[in-house]
Amino acid sequence: MQLTPDIVRHVEGQVMIIAAVRRGDGAAIARSAGSRVTPDGEVELYISRQWVNAVEAAAPGGLIAATFTAPADYRSYQIKGRIVSVTPVAADSGPAAYVDDMLTVMAGLGVTLEPLSHTFPLGGLICVRFRPDSLFLQTPGPRAGSAVTDVEA
Repeated sequence: MQLTPDIVRHVEGQVMIIAAVRRGDGAAIARSAGSRVTPDGEVELYISRQWVNAVEAAAPGGLIAATFTAPADYRSYQIKGRIVSVTPVAADSGPAAYVDDMLTVMAGLGVTLEPLSHTFPLGGLICVRFRPDSLFLQTPGPRAGSAVTDVEA
């Protein structure tokens, strides 16, 4: 599945990101400290090693689902796919800018920095790269959970 420019902007924008990696006994959940879409259309998530179960479960060939929600209006999309690679994140890469942006966004919505300090850790990040297979609208409302086709996206 190829993500449209609008979906790419959303995924790479000011969104809260929660990922679930499938493992033998269910799903392991993690928050992501940013994301980007590569030129070939794969999605990269930056996940802290504090999410031990998700990090241990993330492996090439594994299944992953990530939800990208804009806190200002709750516009949400979920992308499901198969993991392509899991690698360490370079210290000078994009997650720090994402965290700074999201702290500003959340503070503007009245969320204090104390609870967010545990939400956006930058230490020990890994990059989980996956190829999108399907896309779902998750914005609250009558279409929540419905599949989005390449034409609609």
